[in-house]
Amino acid sequence: MKTAFNQFASDQNSFGTAKILFKYGFMVNFIYKFFPVFDVPFVKSVSILSSEELATIFHLPNKTVETPFIHWLKAKTAPVAAEVAEDGGTYLGYGHYRGVRRQVHVLQEDRRRHLYIIGKTGVGKSELLKDMAIQDIKAGHGVCVIDPHGDLVEGILQYIPPERAEDVIYFDPSDTERPIGLNLLEARGEQEKHFITTAIINLMYKLYDPQRTGIVGPRFEHTVRNAMLTVMADKGTTFIEVVRILTDPKYVQELLPKLTDPNCKAFLDRSNCANKRLS
Repeated sequence: MKTAFNQFASDQNSFGTAKILFKYGFMVNFIYKFFPVFDVPFVKSVSILSSEELATIFHLPNKTVETPFIHWLKAKTAPVAAEVAEDGGTYLGYGHYRGVRRQVHVLQEDRRRHLYIIGKTGVGKSELLKDMAIQDIKAGHGVCVIDPHGDLVEGILQYIPPERAEDVIYFDPSDTERPIGLNLLEARGEQEKHFITTAIINLMYKLYDPQRTGIVGPRFEHTVRNAMLTVMADKGTTFIEVVRILTDPKYVQELLPKLTDPNCKAFLDRSNCANKRLS
């Protein structure tokens, strides 16, 4: 308590402790609360406080009171919950509480329900993700890391074991010297074709008409959807061929024998793409 109130000490007022030399004088001063009337040379005037008075003065600090030199504890210490796995799954760290150290693991079925990692800058969010990814890689699991900054991925690449080096696909869109082709219209089966076309149309709405004002309307959506489905009837086609569907009748004639979707055929017949160039 003396140390806590030391920041408020001055020449006129301060807390202190002293050894009792004269018990009788101490008890009289304590019981009757005599305040020194005269200053005695080399003797400091003091007032003796009882335990009740000390308890009244001292109280636990409150965060609403701006008191300097107080080290606030921002998190409470608690034991690891009994339900947390001690082995198996992914190792996250350990908990140390009252001399007991216990490992903390998260099981695979729990990870499938998603994880949410939050914290301010510098507390170790990326390091935790890197450690989890490295554990999955060493365990032979498939891992996909999307890193908008690049530091996390570069840190993980340093820990790739030799036996999994051939499994690594490193895609860096900013690398113009070694670009990787990405064909958004590559589909396996009819279900994927419709999924891709719907995703691309939703992307166009988000980029060019987020408020649905009519810039990307039903007619545009109908035309682009059928054009993409028609192009995907031939393997290896890209977005370049989508433009050719709308501008090159000869190319449309080449695709007609490969086209099996009756809706796309009806679209070409109605729009007359096979006979003339659309404007």
